[in-house]
Amino acid sequence: MGQRSMGQRSKSARRASAGGTTRIAAVVLLCVAAACRDEVRLVSTDERVLARDELVTLMVADSSHERVMRLVPQPGVRINAQLLPVIDVGAVTDAGSSREPRITFDAPGRSDDSAYFVLPPTARVPASRAVKGILRGSACPEGKKVCLSVALDVTLP
Repeated sequence: MGQRSMGQRSKSARRASAGGTTRIAAVVLLCVAAACRDEVRLVSTDERVLARDELVTLMVADSSHERVMRLVPQPGVRINAQLLPVIDVGAVTDAGSSREPRITFDAPGRSDDSAYFVLPPTARVPASRAVKGILRGSACPEGKKVCLSVALDVTLP
């Protein structure tokens, strides 16, 4: 009477199995949340407009240790991912090279043809770093057959 067939499991065995599944789901959820934390952090109420034109808006969010700049397309515009947006900073030397490195924007994910960003591209700089330069990139309005150049003056004290 106390024997079970191979296909039957006790309640405690089923509970243990369900608990294991719940733990696995929690671990997966934490991993996904960790991978997405940068994107979640970018949707900040402290985010402010740094520069804007008819194609894109440059937003910035400050934290105690870094500044996150995010380039957001205007409605109906896509940002060209084949030409990464950059902020050219610093003076140009006689040799033609910049004294300071460029600040390059990038984002995970591209459109199916790899031509456009799926998410707004971002760039990070230390909170203590002042940024003065020109953001250069390319944005593609809906209905146009070509992308248009973007050049925004950027000053971040």
